[in-house]
Amino acid sequence: MISIEECKAMTDLFSHVSKGNVLQERLPGLKDTMVILRPKEQQKYICQLKPDGLNNLDITSLTSLISIHPYLAAEKEFSIDETSLRELESNPDAAVKVKFVKELIHLSIALRKKVLMFCEDIPPSN
Repeated sequence: MISIEECKAMTDLFSHVSKGNVLQERLPGLKDTMVILRPKEQQKYICQLKPDGLNNLDITSLTSLISIHPYLAAEKEFSIDETSLRELESNPDAAVKVKFVKELIHLSIALRKKVLMFCEDIPPSN
């Protein structure tokens, strides 16, 4: 098991953690918006089929994968047909988060706006 310090060292090259209002001071036009997305019925169903014997960290990780897109969990041991999950691979609209980001990108391009997106991992409610 790696320590928090080791994890921070591994992610230092591509991540930045800011505690404060640095962005608001440097980017005065920045707007802060929280979007809460409701999972699709298929995502809810797949979340309920989590394999037995997983620890809390694995369950949280798997739930996050399914919440992003069900196909990301295709390699896991599920009591659902793997072919059904693989069929979702080419369908970005099968997942509410992917669909939202895709539509946000299209909208920002059309409006010639820049978007800075931060994500917080909030456990989905069942």
